[in-house]
Amino acid sequence: MSPTSRPPEAAILKPYAPPARWLHWIMAALVLAVIPAGFVMMNMASGPAQDRLFDLHRSIGFTILCLAVLRVLVRILNPPPDGRKACTGTCG
Repeated sequence: MSPTSRPPEAAILKPYAPPARWLHWIMAALVLAVIPAGFVMMNMASGPAQDRLFDLHRSIGFTILCLAVLRVLVRILNPPPDGRKACTGTCG
């Protein structure tokens, strides 16, 4: 295939629905924020700063849980685009 030619329509994958993509990246950012916060929190001396970090860690964790439930609902209402199937059994 030359650089100027286009792939056949069947080879072009449609993107996931915008809500699925937004939820994916918001959850990824929250997980990447909460992991280092957990390590910092565990290595801090006990006190008000550690208590605030515990509360923040717990709040972000609960938010991730709620977003995960919402993400499942979005997945049920918006099945993946053609050509993408959920992994059943052994993937690879």
